[in-house]
This record gives sequence, C-alpha cells and structure tokens, in this order.
Amino acid sequence: MFKGRYFVDKRTTSMLEIQRVRNFTLYESPIIKWLFFFVAALMIIIPVGIFFYPPIILAWKYLPGYFVVAYLIAGFSNNSFAVTAHGFYVINPNYPFKKFRHSPNFKIKNIRIDQTGTFWWLFFPMGQFGGNCNYVEITTIEGQRHKFLCAGLDLDAFDENDTEETLDTLHDNLKRKNIPVQFNFS
Repeated sequence: MFKGRYFVDKRTTSMLEIQRVRNFTLYESPIIKWLFFFVAALMIIIPVGIFFYPPIILAWKYLPGYFVVAYLIAGFSNNSFAVTAHGFYVINPNYPFKKFRHSPNFKIKNIRIDQTGTFWWLFFPMGQFGGNCNYVEITTIEGQRHKFLCAGLDLDAFDENDTEETLDTLHDNLKRKNIPVQFNFS
C-alpha cells in the first residue's frame, strides 16, 4: 500500500516478474490512491450530509452501486508503465481491465503524454480529485495508436507527489532511450 510516503501497488511488480521483465523503471498509477481518497471523501461527506440533511441516511442503499461504478471508472483509468532498455510496458492489474502489453522500442514511432477532459465531471464524485485525467498515447511505426489513461500518475510536484516516479521522470527516461516524446504540459 505504501512505500515510505508513496502509494504502491505490488500487483504491478508481480505481473512484471511473472513475465520475467528485469531492470525496469516502474511508473505506477495505483488504484489504492483512488481508494484512499474515495474512502476519505465518504468519511467526510456522509457525516456532514447527515448533520445538515438527516434524511440523506435513506440513500445508504445506493452506496454499493455507487462504489461499483466508481471502482470500474478508477480501474479503467489507472494504467501503470514500465520502461526497460528494450521496451515499453503497459500494465493494468485491476479486474476486469487486467492487461499486460509490451511494445519494443524499435516499433514505437512516438509517445504522447498529455491530459484529457474525458470523464472529468465524474472524477470529483468518484474520488479522483485532479479534474482532468492524464494519459499516455503510443503511436507505432505501423500507424496504430493506443491511449492509456493514468489518473493516479502525477506530474512532478517537488515533494508533494503521491507516487515515487512521475510523468516528468517518464518523459525524461523515454528521451534518454531515444524515443520521440511529446510532453504537452506547461
């Protein structure tokens, strides 16, 4: 759950180890970050709601469905990445969106790191407090584009990051590997 003060997801590392990937740098977008903020928000919203509007307690029966929808959105939008000397990996350990994709460096034409307004209106009520959602888009030499949301992977905020590695360090690492990168943040 935590490594020092950072959020971590050991399932991501274990998926890489099962595939025998070695010497990687992991850029995690852990769903545990979403769960932490979701539960914290509920712990604040429910008591405040009951205090100011007691009949809200009747809405408790909708909470499980709300949680399932929130989990599905968070599970879909939290992809992690690993970079090695020879490849770029996309990992999502979250059921039912579990995936493990590998792109060799020589097949990558371009990688774009940006943010989108997709689902922005859902992220606040679902516990994603960032507004927009970050993503990494891979364009292959065959012309295929693959877009992976990474809501839990932040920009470098000096000492206020929730994950050890950030989108900024991902950008720098990809440039060192001579992979063309568009980094669309100001």
